[in-house]
Amino acid sequence: MNKDAYDDLLNRLREIGQLDATAALLDWDAETYMPKNGLGVRADQLALLARLSHERMTDPAIGDRISQLDEQCDDEVSETNVREIKRLYLRATKIPTSLVERIARVSTVAKESWQKAREHSNFNTFKPHLAELIELRCQVADAIGYQNERYDALLDEFEPGMTTKEVDRLFGALRGPLSEFVQAIADSGVRPDVSILHRDYSVETQKLWSRQMAAEIGFDFGSGRIDISTHPFCSGSAPTDVRLTTRYMEKFFNSAMFGTLHEAGHGLYEQGLPEEHVFTPRGQAVSLGIHESQSRLWENFVGRSREFWERYYPQCQVAFSDALSDVSLDQFYSAINAVNPSLIRVEAE
Repeated sequence: MNKDAYDDLLNRLREIGQLDATAALLDWDAETYMPKNGLGVRADQLALLARLSHERMTDPAIGDRISQLDEQCDDEVSETNVREIKRLYLRATKIPTSLVERIARVSTVAKESWQKAREHSNFNTFKPHLAELIELRCQVADAIGYQNERYDALLDEFEPGMTTKEVDRLFGALRGPLSEFVQAIADSGVRPDVSILHRDYSVETQKLWSRQMAAEIGFDFGSGRIDISTHPFCSGSAPTDVRLTTRYMEKFFNSAMFGTLHEAGHGLYEQGLPEEHVFTPRGQAVSLGIHESQSRLWENFVGRSREFWERYYPQCQVAFSDALSDVSLDQFYSAINAVNPSLIRVEAE
């Protein structure tokens, strides 16, 4: 293997990674602390970073290095890096830089519009921004090209190798059994008392409790933090700097509790990535599907398990004594596991 070519390739990718991490930090700030009048400048900043990143990713020098290294790697790490960089390079070179820049700017403005639309329950505020984003993403798909479904070109960005046909097959196999399962629960007549989750839960106490729960499952606050946003998310620029957000509802315990566990699950995955490979493919998440599996694991398989609450419910009762002093573990466990179909994705079962 040509070591000089490989080192140069990784140095180029690390520079791109630094630009992308800077953009992620600015995006996180836009949803947490940025003053409302800073939107226009922030959109310009993110558009600039997107352009610089894309220009570097499509630099012919990267293609040259890939040609020098393709099929020449002598270990798993270099093979993974070159294979994934080649995939990213071939994809990026099909997309005009101007389109990438435009999407970054429009996305930034659209998020702020969505927040206003949500606050005022007025979809029309957000509708034109959504329509423009869909049109721009269609342009991306057309630029990349596809065999069957336009969405295949976009899906591959988040779940490499996946196709719409395969997703339909997987979901189709699950739809019948899951629908029957939900119906069986509805027909059982068992109705947990979920009203106990809608009592008064001090927001300040929820903040302390959420932080404690994230730490208990292993989230390292020396390499991360938790803040508030309209919609919870996890932004990881590096294993040593992972940003979580959650939201607090005084009349609904589940929102912050399970939202925090979910995002902390994402955060644990980010903090667990190999630091020595930061900003290279070997140091990045495999796919969003794997990423989501980690968040759902901690939120549901662990966070809604009886064993988890046998350990933590006594502490929870003390922390929220006004709301839970008369609620048994059995009542609480049943309530947090109640099946409640919802059109709101993060609240649906």
